[in-house]
Amino acid sequence: MIKNETDQYLKAGSVPASLLRIGLYLFVLILPLLVAFATKPRTDHPFVQELAKNFAVLGYSILAMQFVLSARFAWIERSFGLDAVFLFHRYMGMFAVTILLAHPVLYASADKWELLLGFNHPWVISLGKVGFLALIVLAFTSMLRKTFSLEFETWRGIHNGLALSALLLGFIHSLGAGGDFSGWPMRAIWAILLCVAIGSYLRHTLLHPQRLALQPYEVVRIEQETHNVWSLEMAPIDDAHGMQNLPGQFGFLTLYRAGLPIEEHPFTIASANSASGRVVITIKVSGDYTATIGLTGIGDRASISGPYGRFSYVLRPEENDLVFIAGGVGITPMLSMLRHMRDMHTDISIVLLYGNRQERDIIAGPELKSIAEGSHPRLTVVHVLSDPGDEWMGLKGRIDGPLVQRHVGQLDNKVFYVCGPPLMTSSVIAGLRRMGIPKRCVHLEKFSL
Repeated sequence: MIKNETDQYLKAGSVPASLLRIGLYLFVLILPLLVAFATKPRTDHPFVQELAKNFAVLGYSILAMQFVLSARFAWIERSFGLDAVFLFHRYMGMFAVTILLAHPVLYASADKWELLLGFNHPWVISLGKVGFLALIVLAFTSMLRKTFSLEFETWRGIHNGLALSALLLGFIHSLGAGGDFSGWPMRAIWAILLCVAIGSYLRHTLLHPQRLALQPYEVVRIEQETHNVWSLEMAPIDDAHGMQNLPGQFGFLTLYRAGLPIEEHPFTIASANSASGRVVITIKVSGDYTATIGLTGIGDRASISGPYGRFSYVLRPEENDLVFIAGGVGITPMLSMLRHMRDMHTDISIVLLYGNRQERDIIAGPELKSIAEGSHPRLTVVHVLSDPGDEWMGLKGRIDGPLVQRHVGQLDNKVFYVCGPPLMTSSVIAGLRRMGIPKRCVHLEKFSL
């Protein structure tokens, strides 16, 4: 089964397939502008107002496509990885909000600001101004979520509500106030964009969760890995619906436990691909929700959306001299890949640099030692502790460029996989750049919601 999954990801991630998806996205964005120009090539508007109108058309198209990007469609995700898709979604959202906010400002600048600041306007203009406010709040809540310590589920509800409001209000406003929308071609395109956006949202928030609920998992094993890390092993209730993940991928886990929050959160799948479809997810206590993981019981039900991501050595069969750099619970995708290599007797050379604060924070230490004592893969494990006790005889400090140089040796033909806390990964990536490691030789798992 894993060969089929790998082949699908390799096919979707090929240059022609990826360019086709990018081209389709760009075509959808510029099509409304092209149709608007074709149906009304002449205008008596001043240049500033014409620019404002085009900003609105492009910005609204991007806003509609944001719902497609966030819906986790496999045909998009397999080409780029969900972390890259979500990062692109974030940047395009910022761009869309910028040009949509510029739309009323540019119009108002040609009308002495009365259009923006006054209240005596037709209802379609008033709806546009409400949508304008929704965009402002959307932008600020997105940028300042961590500053205000908003829980992800709370922020996601606010974010989705504001985005949907801006989408619907913008649709009504444009049909009522935009002269380019008097003909059927633009109205049809606008209606299709709205339907695609709403359909993607409903598919992601209603249809997909309902399908997952019909393919439940059951918690069959719970193991405390360290003082603040737990592993949950889950088996599909119906073997036909077991997940076939690539080593190193992640999924969105929802646990159904009496009296505890029912929330969806992304976690790396720490197990290798299994014919039984069983999944092991290793979770560190780092917030209100993860603090309840230890309260999970045998027999509790769960659903898993996925798998997602391209952080997997099987997608790059030409690489055979690897360096894994992990920090804390960032070891989980490395564990998944190492377990898969061990089970498949993969002949590959790996140096694992594993950083933690204290010895008690090391996850799966005995298992890593056991894999290193075997011959497949050819693994060297280097533990690095930043705050060790007096009894620690290993390396002390943090993983940086000089440490990598000392323990990896010749860097030619080496390929690096990096996963860990943001500060650590940023420091490591900067160190690799200074050592002249090409970007194509560094794979980074960077997933943040």
